Amino acid sequence: MYHHLTGGGDGWGLVTEDFQYLLQGEMLSAQTALVNKSHINILTASSKSVRGPHPQKLKLDEVDEMDPEIYEAALLIPKSARGIKASVQIYSTMHRAYGLMNKVITDAVESGYKVYKWCVFDVMEKCVGRDCVTCELWEDCQGKAQHADGFYSIEDAISEKRKVSRDTWLCEMLCYQPSTEGLIYKEFDLSVHVV
Repeated sequence: MYHHLTGGGDGWGLVTEDFQYLLQGEMLSAQTALVNKSHINILTASSKSVRGPHPQKLKLDEVDEMDPEIYEAALLIPKSARGIKASVQIYSTMHRAYGLMNKVITDAVESGYKVYKWCVFDVMEKCVGRDCVTCELWEDCQGKAQHADGFYSIEDAISEKRKVSRDTWLCEMLCYQPSTEGLIYKEFDLSVHVV
């Protein structure tokens, strides 16, 4: 997270030179103070870490990799204060068919969460001058990239697709389905096999 904020010196972090005036002192790996008396805290996914602080906003990344008990404890972190309403944002690929992110999505309506779903084609650069029929992405793209305006390179997407299994591609890049790796009946589909 610290690297994400600072960019690791390559200029791609969230806290760029344009935002330096907001900092009170230098950015630290555990906590950064801002001139408006707010703080950015980076917490490790441990029981001790999630039971102490109570900021107004919490962002959880890759929750499908989190311990469910730590996840539950982390949800209690945010507290409204100084006119700022408590909020939680959860980010993750749904890696496992019956993992924690699957539960988050399943319980979203009951929990009051809005769900935003995107895949590689939502962030892909515009496709110009390629022959769709011979393109390795055609099976999934079906021309979507011709109307895209993102940043993800088409060449990178093709390279990624070549490197991984179809199951991994569908899970990690298309967010189409959770991985079926490790399931006994991978092809089982409620809509097909249950009457």
